[in-house]
Amino acid sequence: MPAKPSLGLYFNDNFIEVSQVSADGKRLEKFNQLILPLGLVVNSEIKNKNGFVQVLRQLFSSARPEPINTNEDVVIGVNDSRVFLSEFTVPNVPGKDINDAIEYQVRNQLPVLPSGVETDWEIVGKTIEGQIEVLLAAIPKSIIDSCASICTSVGLRVVAVEPAVFANIRIIEQDQLLGRNQLLVYLGESFGVFSFITSGNPRF
Repeated sequence: MPAKPSLGLYFNDNFIEVSQVSADGKRLEKFNQLILPLGLVVNSEIKNKNGFVQVLRQLFSSARPEPINTNEDVVIGVNDSRVFLSEFTVPNVPGKDINDAIEYQVRNQLPVLPSGVETDWEIVGKTIEGQIEVLLAAIPKSIIDSCASICTSVGLRVVAVEPAVFANIRIIEQDQLLGRNQLLVYLGESFGVFSFITSGNPRF
C-alpha cells in the first residue's frame, strides 16, 4: 500500500490553502482556501504569528468535505517570488567527485545570491557536450524558519519547505513532461505565475 502523502500547504500575501490527496496521489480528498487579512503576510513573510496561527487552525478545521487533522506531515510551498533559481554545469566526473564539484560551484554562487538564504540543488540533465546540468534553488532562511516554527506549534510535522513550482509539476502526469519544453501558467485573481520547464524540471 502506498505511503500516505504529506499535506500540501501554500500561502502568499493574499490567501492560504491546504490540500490532502489520496494514497495513490490521484485524487484530491480534502481542500480549503481562505483569504488572509491585509498585512498578515507581506512579501511572503509572516508579520503576525499569533494571527497566522489562528488562520491556520481555521483553515484546517473548516476544510471540505471534512476537517483536516493537524497531526500530519506537511510540505510547505514557498511563493515563487521569494525563490531564487539558477542553473550551472559541471564536468561529468565519477562517484562522489560529482557531489564535490557541485558543492564547489554552489559556494561560488553564494556571493551573487541574496544574503541569508538556504540552498539546495538537484541534477536535471546533461548538455550535448556531456556536462552535468544542475538546478540551484535558494530560499530566505527567515521564511523557512518562520513557516516551520508556526506549523510545528499547531502540531504539524514539517518534512520539507520547497518552491511551490515543484508541487505544481508533481501533479502533472510525468509522461506529459518527459523530453519536452513547456510553459506552466497559473493565474490567480491578482497575480500570475509563469514557469518554464524542461522534462519536468523548472528552468525559471
